[in-house]
Amino acid sequence: MKNKFFKPLIFIRFRKESEPIITYLKHLKWHVVTFDLNSHADSPVSFHTGSIGLVDFSEYDPQLDNLDRLKAFITASKIKWLALVPSALLEQLSIKSLLRNYFDDYHLFPLTQMQLSNMLEQAKIMSSACDHPDNLIFDRVLLGHSRLINDLKQAIKKASSVDCTVLITGETGTGKELVARALHEMSDLSGPFIAVNCGGIANSLIQAELFGYEKGAFTGANQQKKGFIEAADNGTLLLDEIGELAFEQQANLLRFLQEGTIQRVGSVDTVKVRVRVIAATNVDLERAMYRERFRADLFYRLNVLEIKIPPLRDRQQDIELLAYYFLNKFSAEHHKQFSGFSSDCLAMMKSYAWHGNIREMMNRIQRAVIMCDGEELQSDDLGIELTDTKPRTQRLKAIKEETERRAIIDALERDEGNVSKASNHLGISRAMLYRLMNKHGLGH
Repeated sequence: MKNKFFKPLIFIRFRKESEPIITYLKHLKWHVVTFDLNSHADSPVSFHTGSIGLVDFSEYDPQLDNLDRLKAFITASKIKWLALVPSALLEQLSIKSLLRNYFDDYHLFPLTQMQLSNMLEQAKIMSSACDHPDNLIFDRVLLGHSRLINDLKQAIKKASSVDCTVLITGETGTGKELVARALHEMSDLSGPFIAVNCGGIANSLIQAELFGYEKGAFTGANQQKKGFIEAADNGTLLLDEIGELAFEQQANLLRFLQEGTIQRVGSVDTVKVRVRVIAATNVDLERAMYRERFRADLFYRLNVLEIKIPPLRDRQQDIELLAYYFLNKFSAEHHKQFSGFSSDCLAMMKSYAWHGNIREMMNRIQRAVIMCDGEELQSDDLGIELTDTKPRTQRLKAIKEETERRAIIDALERDEGNVSKASNHLGISRAMLYRLMNKHGLGH
């Protein structure tokens, strides 16, 4: 059985001064095969499926005229090739032409270890996508090595292989729609992926938009129109912001989930539709149930499988990798080159709460790329106020306080303000509950 963690890399150098790079690559678990271009003693190299090629031009000598040998080597390999290039070499037309015609990407020295790691990981993703296209969206959405992101990957893999409704929960900006797309791409469904923002459609229009309508069903209905559900036949329907769906419309959605049929507005006929439904929300639907804003039967129908996306602040191990991913992306888009982030900038990103999660990080780093005029991105380039950053221990305390406050509110709402019943459900005394209510400003 092939080891899915096997990472083969062909490393070409012009002299043997690249040992520090090779040592670091091996530390990153790359299986490195070196090839000295100025030596004629190297044996033929075997190219494993999924190999990445990396050429170090730091010791390139134009007088040796061995670029033809490099071109022949690259042409024969049929793998993705990256280059590490001193900026001075870009003044040579032969090198610029070589990079444009023979390499998939290149980066200028100086290069940080994290930049090198990120560059290779992205190349590996693209290489894997050539053989397994479904992996591309999966890996881009789930970039990281933390335990939380690895657990999320496993949850998506399991959910994609079964035909049932899925509820995706997570804060704003965590990538709920991208996870839904990954579920669709990894499934066997042949139909389209259609996303509907339930909070973005007026209550008076939501039924017609979801279920479709017949000609003449209402003023302005000049022709028959399929709704989003019918349009997603044999595919996936994402109901984003499902917690914003009007209570009276939830019954119609529940009926469709139970019966697998829809009825267009203005019609008495039913239409059989086979659709996988994925719902996504940043709202606590169980709390909405207790407050009678969300139907309990619909919640349980949607929540066959739940995928919880962790907030970025809990993925400390992934922050630097994600930051360099966006730096590489936006540097290329804006035709700018940077050596990386300053140490203060990295420290700030790791201590920042990231209320907008990955979406916020992406936007802030794009801003930094545009605003920065130096070689390194600085803290000020991100536009983060110092008051937005605080030690992780303080953030943890705040999270615990908010969790405690929400538990008390939920218990009181569930038990209609009866302190005795609420204290029993919470497993504390009445006196303790009164003290906690006073602490959190929850007057009774």
